[in-house]
Amino acid sequence: MKKPSMSLKSFKSTLASKRVLRIVVPAAFVMVLIVSVLAVQVATSPRGNAPKPMSGKDYQQSLKAQVDNSDGSPVSGRNPAGQTQTSLASAAATPSGTGTRTETPAANLAGSTSRKTTSADVYGTTDEQRAKGINSAGCFYDYGIPGQECMPASMANPDGTLSCSMVKMHFPNGLKVSGTDRFNLDTNKNGTACDSGDKS
Repeated sequence: MKKPSMSLKSFKSTLASKRVLRIVVPAAFVMVLIVSVLAVQVATSPRGNAPKPMSGKDYQQSLKAQVDNSDGSPVSGRNPAGQTQTSLASAAATPSGTGTRTETPAANLAGSTSRKTTSADVYGTTDEQRAKGINSAGCFYDYGIPGQECMPASMANPDGTLSCSMVKMHFPNGLKVSGTDRFNLDTNKNGTACDSGDKS
């Protein structure tokens, strides 16, 4: 049986579609390839304008560059040998701050040594707290070694009294009177409140 012959019109149409396919398929492949490359670049590029984090080694080198030239010599003004040094004697001769208030100041130290430093110097206090001898940390600043011990203000009775029996629950061996003995806890006047020689 003979195949029906293709008409001229149909032949031209088939030929044209094959030509279109020869052009469209490679063009589509190129477009897919371009889009893929762009997607990879976007995925691997840094986000926004954020700088890439420095490695530890790079960070050390940047710090070193602030004090050393590339040949290893000190950057101008950064050489410790050329900077003015202060001696201990010079520092001790010009005291300032709460360090001057002590019973045993450094040798030849000038300055006020009449008042001891207390926790009230470190913690701010309101006038009301100061009147009760309480610092802002909630401690009676007249008792205990400043910076080491805290006799909580909450230990006092509602009427504002305090007894050694209460203090010994927290400080069995008593504690130093570092200011005014406002509760009269150091009855034997040896400088330690609520030790074995004091009345409860």
